Amino acid sequence: MVLSAVTTAVDRMADGSTTPTLERCRRFTTRQRFRYRTWHHCGREYAAPIDPFRVHWLVPGAITHALTEEDRLALADGRPDGIQSVDGGDWDRQTVPFTETPLYEALRARFVDGTPWEETGYAEALERTNRVRREGGHDPRHELADDTDRNVRYAYLDELYDRIATEGYRSAAELRGGESGASAGTGSEIGIRNRTEVGSPVPPAKREIRVAVGRDGRFILESGHHRLAIARLLGLESIPVHVLVRHEQWQARRDRIVLTGTDDGDHPDLEGLTPGRLSLD
Repeated sequence: MVLSAVTTAVDRMADGSTTPTLERCRRFTTRQRFRYRTWHHCGREYAAPIDPFRVHWLVPGAITHALTEEDRLALADGRPDGIQSVDGGDWDRQTVPFTETPLYEALRARFVDGTPWEETGYAEALERTNRVRREGGHDPRHELADDTDRNVRYAYLDELYDRIATEGYRSAAELRGGESGASAGTGSEIGIRNRTEVGSPVPPAKREIRVAVGRDGRFILESGHHRLAIARLLGLESIPVHVLVRHEQWQARRDRIVLTGTDDGDHPDLEGLTPGRLSLD
C-alpha cells in the first residue's frame, strides 16, 4: 500500500497534477535547499545574516545603475544559480547608468514615443548582450532567431506593459497566490519561458528583480532590466527586489552592526540587524 501511494505521488508529480500536500512538500524542500546552500556558500562566513528569502520594496529610481554584462557573468561564475554571494573587487565602480543602457532606451522609444519595435534597437540591444555571453563561454539569454521569435516577444512585452499599467506591479509571492498568467515578478528576467513559473517551487524572492549592493550601499541592477525599465517608465511608487550580491566592504558594515551595535543606519539592507544575533543562530 505504501509503495502504491508513493508510486501514485511520483506519477502525479511527473504529469504536473500534484496535490496541495505534495506541492507544499515540494516548496518546503526547495526552501530548505536554498537556505542550506546560501549558508554553505557564504552565510557561514559572516556575522550578519544573509536571508535567502528577503525582499525589499524600493522606489524604481533608487536603482540608478546596472552591472556591466562582463561583471555580471564574472560574479556568477562559481556561484550556484540563485544563491547569494559576497564579493570583492571593483564591479560596483564599473557600472553603467541604467537609463543609458540600450535596452532601456529601446523600451522608452517603444512605450513613450510609440516607435515600432523594429526601429527601437531592441533586437540589436539583445544581440550585444548575447555576443558578450558567447565570448565568455555562456549561452545567449534571449535569442531572437527569426521573425516569429521577435513577434512573439514584442507582443509579450506590449502585453506586459499594458498589464502593469492597468493592474499594477505584483510580486512573485502575490502571483503565486493568484492567477497563473504572465505578469511582472515571474522570473529572474522577463522571457517567454517565464509564463509557466508562477507554479514553480522556487521561492518567490528568487524570481524578483535582482540587485547587488555596492560598498557604499548603492543598489545596482543585476538582472530584471525589462521589469525595472517598465516600472520606471510608468512612474511606479515601489517594486520588489532581492539582493543577490553584496560587496565585501558593505557586508563588513553589516557585520559590524551585529558584532558591536555601532554604525547603524536607515538603509533597507541594514534593517532588522540585531547586535549580538549572529547568522548562525
